[in-house]
Amino acid sequence: MLTRTVRAQVLGRPVYMVPREDRTLVLGATSREDGRESVLAGGVHQLLRDARAVVPAIDDCDVLEMMARARPGTSDDLPYVGKTSVAGLVISTGHFRHGILLTPVASRLAAELVTGVLDPRTEHGSDAAFLADTDPARHSNPAPEAPFTTPESYPQMHGGLE
Repeated sequence: MLTRTVRAQVLGRPVYMVPREDRTLVLGATSREDGRESVLAGGVHQLLRDARAVVPAIDDCDVLEMMARARPGTSDDLPYVGKTSVAGLVISTGHFRHGILLTPVASRLAAELVTGVLDPRTEHGSDAAFLADTDPARHSNPAPEAPFTTPESYPQMHGGLE
């Protein structure tokens, strides 16, 4: 039905649909801060209604699973992605409702930081800015070090496969 991610607003509410390689479709997302861990019927109704307004063919889809999960966020709504003050510890967390959309770039960057190997299939032009914006130390260090300015300046990183 879909070949790429669709993001939309319906009456001010965000809705997204993400196609998977196995021909399933992920539909999201609601959010709430009430501490409950269950899927609410009203949330499911709202998502299906809004998705249908954007892609009417959603009516022909089977519902395979409904889930509610914690989606931790940060005080500035940007995730934490990068190295920490603990030697060898790289984190990628705090994506809140954008996790499903940021997973490809955040997981690639985390893997590159852990292994020190840049993905040769990827254009790395905006990586330094993303890592600077999502620096895990940005809320704890009043005078952070200068951000990385080019992929070559990432610590212990180089191109190619090892």
